[in-house]
Amino acid sequence: PTEKIIDTENLQLCCNAIYGGTYYGMDFKNIPDENGVVLTVPLTGPGRGSTSFSIVRVGESPQEWKERLLVNSAVLGYLESGIETLRAMARQKSAPPIVVKSGSF
Repeated sequence: PTEKIIDTENLQLCCNAIYGGTYYGMDFKNIPDENGVVLTVPLTGPGRGSTSFSIVRVGESPQEWKERLLVNSAVLGYLESGIETLRAMARQKSAPPIVVKSGSF
């Protein structure tokens, strides 16, 4: 599906309005981790309706971006540990990172 979610009644229950738009799910301001890394899925545009997700480093983003990176997405959860691994994956230059093991959600 490529249409927007039309269930406005339930979307309003988890709506977070910010300058520049809206995101849904967990409120970023309530995430207890100072690194501010969240797991999101797109609600509109490319990737909508697919099984892809994004890991977004909101806390380490420039002040002008921060929560605006979450617009038109649903925040499903946040990173509790492993920030150094995530930073190493983001800095790599030789090839795409490969996940060989993972924990539980």
